[in-house]
Amino acid sequence: MKTIDTISKFIQKNGIIILLIILMALPLFYKLGSQPIRMWDESRLAINALEMYHNNDWIVTHYGDRPDMWNTKPPVMIWMQVISMKIFGVSEFAVRFPSALAGLFLFIVLILIFSRYFENRLLFILASFILVTSPGFVGHHVTRTGDYDTLLVLFTTLFTVSFFFYIDNGKIKNLYLTFIFLSFAVLTKSIVGLIFLPGLFVYALIKRKLLKILTNKHFYLGALLFVVLVGGYYLLREMKNPGYLEAVYGNELGGRYLDVTEMHQHSPLFYYRQLFVQFSPWFILAPAGLLIGLFIKDKKIRDFTLFSAITAGFFFVVISTAQTKLMWYDAPVMPFIAIFSAITLYYLFQQLDSKAGITDSWFTRYIPYLLIVATFLFPYKKIFSSFENTDEQMENAAYYHLSDYLRNANNGNDTSLNNSLIIYNANTVAHVQFYIDQLAEKGIDISLSTYPDIDSCNRVIVAQEEISRLIEDYYNYELIGDAGTIKKYRLLGRNEKDIPTTVNLKESWDGFRIYEEK
Repeated sequence: MKTIDTISKFIQKNGIIILLIILMALPLFYKLGSQPIRMWDESRLAINALEMYHNNDWIVTHYGDRPDMWNTKPPVMIWMQVISMKIFGVSEFAVRFPSALAGLFLFIVLILIFSRYFENRLLFILASFILVTSPGFVGHHVTRTGDYDTLLVLFTTLFTVSFFFYIDNGKIKNLYLTFIFLSFAVLTKSIVGLIFLPGLFVYALIKRKLLKILTNKHFYLGALLFVVLVGGYYLLREMKNPGYLEAVYGNELGGRYLDVTEMHQHSPLFYYRQLFVQFSPWFILAPAGLLIGLFIKDKKIRDFTLFSAITAGFFFVVISTAQTKLMWYDAPVMPFIAIFSAITLYYLFQQLDSKAGITDSWFTRYIPYLLIVATFLFPYKKIFSSFENTDEQMENAAYYHLSDYLRNANNGNDTSLNNSLIIYNANTVAHVQFYIDQLAEKGIDISLSTYPDIDSCNRVIVAQEEISRLIEDYYNYELIGDAGTIKKYRLLGRNEKDIPTTVNLKESWDGFRIYEEK
């Protein structure tokens, strides 16, 4: 009974906060598993997690039953996905649940911990709603897909702000929390977690605390903890998977920063322009919030604004000067930009509140709050409704027809696909392989191959027009299934035409490889 009474009192005291957190959770979890596994990173992580789920090797991530030497990032996110699979079963929802949960936990941290420290709950409620109504944060590759980035954002936000707390109040526990959260940031997405460190160094220098930090034994004990946690994983992985450290060096320490990978080359202003789209409509409020925050009376907010500008600024410069640029690489700075934008709204709220208080009436007292609700109503409805329609966008549809087909086959235990060969030419096939692996668990044997291996099976499944054309031009066949772009053939042997001996498989801009006869 005491436990029930305690919970009841907590709900009564924090009913509005609980309601707000529920409102923030809805866009994160609503129809989270409705779309098939996304290409590229999500599908790679999904297979890493699925194989770890089966082989119970929690140190070495695998792809195709071999150590994964392409995706060399540490496995904290993959661990969470495996745990999610054990709870919910193998599904799209299970793959994405850790990302959505990390996003929700970030909102809880902002509202319950940050607001308590800064003694300003409304400011961080506004910042949380700005984040949850920003398409760049609640969308593809961040909170609604099984990628690294939301968990990274959570840990980078926690470790940078823990450092700010330490500079502000000198409590040793905050210094240790800095190193603990920094360790988990690196164990989530490798070197990316370290990009904030120059900003922390500069802020400590400005606040004249650098010498105090460097002469504090707890700094070195915290650094030792970081080395043990992070270095311990990398050394253990190298012992179990020789050559891993060399792969890490090639993939992460130089490759993406110094060279353009996978044609992701953009101008130095790429991220600045992206923020207008990803952080719409809030980004236009951020510059004003930055200026207001630097001159506001509240010293903690003033210092935190300076801190955020320095740390986020350094991060932004580093990713902008890197040769490889992707639109989600700026996710770790989004909480800070959200706080800048929230400062502008909070300042306007204060001005309205002071004017409304001139006349003592119920209506004027609540005008500022009504305006806040009105401000977020349309962006919230827009972000929420964007997940109502689960149909693929036109430019993405071709990628996922086969995934949808195999997912439906898996859900319906379609044994008619047994002993079939999928012919699929693309730069990545992990989003297809995920479903093939699930079907294999049910005893449905499907192989995945490309054009040169067509003769290895007489029952083939095709999802691309160029492969269908190849089969229909050079084979005698029987069409045994036709579901939109998906075609099932029974091959009866080659016809009299000679298949060209020289085939050029070239990469096109949209990721497919198409053949040309010569």
